[in-house]
Amino acid sequence: AVYRIVAIDVRSRREGRDLRNVGFYDPIKNQS
Repeated sequence: AVYRIVAIDVRSRREGRDLRNVGFYDPIKNQS
């Protein structure tokens, strides 16, 4: 599974818009 990492502006939360797209996190590729 790939998780989309985003920062949500609290004031825009009802609208569900992403304030900025931080990037994608793939736990299979990024195992530690």
